[in-house]
Amino acid sequence: MSQSLVQRDYYNVDQVTELIGMSKSFCYKLVQNLNKELKDKGCITFPGKVPKRYLQERLYCGQDMIT
Repeated sequence: MSQSLVQRDYYNVDQVTELIGMSKSFCYKLVQNLNKELKDKGCITFPGKVPKRYLQERLYCGQDMIT
């Protein structure tokens, strides 16, 4: 069974919480702020989800993630 585009290319709040190790409430606010930035640029956003590429770009200042 293949993943949907949203599941494959977006983080949900629980995944963001696990990724950055901050509280869930902080991550909700972070996702909201990032989605507002995207909306201001004219992008379509999904509540409670943020594009993986955009989150990584903002967290790592455009650098590739260290794996």
